[in-house]
Amino acid sequence: MIPIEFYKRAEKIYSSIDIDDTAFVAVTDFVRGKLWTGDKELIQGLLSKGYQRFITTEELHQDFLGKQKLKK
Repeated sequence: MIPIEFYKRAEKIYSSIDIDDTAFVAVTDFVRGKLWTGDKELIQGLLSKGYQRFITTEELHQDFLGKQKLKK
C-alpha cells in the first residue's frame, strides 16, 4: 500500500542509523505523521540527518501529564 519510493528513500538516507527502523521512517513519511520512538540512538541519528518528524515517548508522557493537570 505504501509506494516503494518511500522505502527506497528511507533506506538510502537512514539505513546507516538502523536498518530495522527504515520501514518505520518510510511509513511516517508516507502518512506525513510523526514517528513515535524512545530509541535515543535512533533519535540522535535522525537528527544528524536533519530528520525531525518524530516525537519521543518522554514528550508524549509530558503532554499527557499536562492534559491531566488541566482536567483537575
